[in-house]
Amino acid sequence: QTNKKVGRFSYGKLKIDFVIGASGEVEKQEISKQNTLNSALLNGCILRRVSKWKFPSPRGGTKVMVSYPILFKSTN
Repeated sequence: QTNKKVGRFSYGKLKIDFVIGASGEVEKQEISKQNTLNSALLNGCILRRVSKWKFPSPRGGTKVMVSYPILFKSTN
């Protein structure tokens, strides 16, 4: 999505919690409650992108839980 559409939401932080499955694909993703952006549009866009991420397969065929913080800051 373009910055123009989400520009008013481009300052704040959020944490994405997701699970990497045995195949390396993201099996589950959600925005943590530690979210100061409060934008359903931006949250949805981020979750759609994260769902397509691919990682190397974890050793031992286990699942890996990840919490990934993101800080959005305007450069203007």
